[in-house]
Amino acid sequence: VSNPVLTARDSEPYAYSVEVEDAEGDPIAWSLDKAPLGMWFDATSSTLRWQPSEEQEGAFEVVLRATDPFLASSVQSFFI
Repeated sequence: VSNPVLTARDSEPYAYSVEVEDAEGDPIAWSLDKAPLGMWFDATSSTLRWQPSEEQEGAFEVVLRATDPFLASSVQSFFI
């Protein structure tokens, strides 16, 4: 599991390259259980992306879930 980038600046792109391994080598499906408006997960590059606006100030909770085909999952929660 990787460590998230915990800071973001308004009007600047945010990117967090996520690393995770399934113990059996199964493919991973990603989901954002909680995220600020406009944040999305780029599954092709395994990168969490966001372009915060000038109006988005303060701390935002992010909950990122990785799930394998057998529904085993791992969750990473953090604040930006």
